[in-house]
This record gives sequence, structure tokens and C-alpha cells, in this order.
Amino acid sequence: MLIRVLSKRYSTNQLLFWYFFIASIIAGLAALFSWKTPDNGRLWLLLLGIGIFGTTYQVFATLSYTKAPVRLMAPFMFLATIFGGLFDWLFWQQAPSLMTFIGMILVIAGTTITIYFGQRAINSTRPPQQVS
Repeated sequence: MLIRVLSKRYSTNQLLFWYFFIASIIAGLAALFSWKTPDNGRLWLLLLGIGIFGTTYQVFATLSYTKAPVRLMAPFMFLATIFGGLFDWLFWQQAPSLMTFIGMILVIAGTTITIYFGQRAINSTRPPQQVS
């Protein structure tokens, strides 16, 4: 919701700049105490991938929050957890437990219900279209 409010006063580029600037400072301070240099190229590639996908995610999340109603976009953020679990299963063979599957079903159901009723609420507040 804060991004939506700030987007009325600041541009998307300004929001992204300050997000990445503050996140870099906080991450840099945390790294001072626990930094370990990766010892092979594979780890560097994984870190590069995390950086690229994380940046892309944040850019599109910020854009979506500035353009669409928050009540419709917020449930999609929970789906990231589901995809993370599925990729964990796919790449590292960490099979989800029964409770994980139940949680996935609940998140998908909650997302579907929220979007359905949120869209109905938006449609009910719009003025009727005049047919000419």
C-alpha cells in the first residue's frame, strides 16, 4: 500500500532507486559481519542469477503496485512462495511435505477468492457504461 501512496508523489524510477539504495546499505552492513567470498564460478553464477531475477522481480512488483489496485496485486506476492517451493523440488529434489501441499492449496484458494471478490468490488463501484 505504501508503494501505491508514494507513486502518487514520486516516479517509479525514484521509488526503485531509493528501494535499491536503502536495501544495498542494509545488505552491505549485514555483509560486513558475515561475508564469505564464493570459492567457485558456479556460486558466482548463482549469485548473479539471484541478483538479476531479484531485480527484475522488484521492478515488476513496483510497477504492478503503482498501476493496479493493491488488493488485487498483493495475493500474487504469496504465489512467489509456492513457486519457490516448486523450484526447490525441481532443482534440489527437496520434496514438499503434506503440510506444504495443504499450504499451497490454501494460498492458491485465497488468491483466487481475493481476486474474484476484489474484481467484483471494482466492477460494482464503476459507473455504468452508456450504450450509444
